[in-house]
Amino acid sequence: MLLLPDQAAALYVACIVFGLSVGNLITFPALIAQREYPTFLFGRVMGLNTAVCQFGFALAPGFLGIVRDVTGSYSSVLLVCIALELGAATVILAGVRFAGAIHHVAGAVRRLGTFRVCR
Repeated sequence: MLLLPDQAAALYVACIVFGLSVGNLITFPALIAQREYPTFLFGRVMGLNTAVCQFGFALAPGFLGIVRDVTGSYSSVLLVCIALELGAATVILAGVRFAGAIHHVAGAVRRLGTFRVCR
């Protein structure tokens, strides 16, 4: 779509792709939390996920607007977004090594009895 901004077909294709991919934002966080964290931590993990997302949703437009005002171009805004996506992917890929540690710590917390476990 960026290469063909005056083509209606590009707009329609972009809308279709966006519509098909919006499920990632809605469905995947809960599926990832269910898979990666113990059941008794699910509510806390989803609450933290929602809080972090809302924080980003609230601040991102203003931040990207400042980037656009400072540079005078939306190209720099696109580059900032690409850099943030690559940074997030790097964090996720680096975090794979520590996934087992979460279960170990959660098991220790459960044994201490600091969380009420609902079965």
